[in-house]
Amino acid sequence: MTDPYDDPTPIVPAQSTVIEAKVTVASLTTLAASVAVALLNSLQADSTILGGLPPALQFVLIAVLPPLLTFLAGYAKTSNRV
Repeated sequence: MTDPYDDPTPIVPAQSTVIEAKVTVASLTTLAASVAVALLNSLQADSTILGGLPPALQFVLIAVLPPLLTFLAGYAKTSNRV
């Protein structure tokens, strides 16, 4: 008679949710570039990159949206390479 608790199937741990270094670097680089563009836009006499939006909202959208999208795009698909 075999033991029902003696399962030969190995236990595989769940995949870790560690953020890859390339995703972190890409997000931080995009953040730096976005802040630079937002600062240049706000230092101009006529800050109209985003049309009729208030300058403060333009700064937030230009500085936050690109790095957020970069992070989400890189985090969505994991790489099998090391």
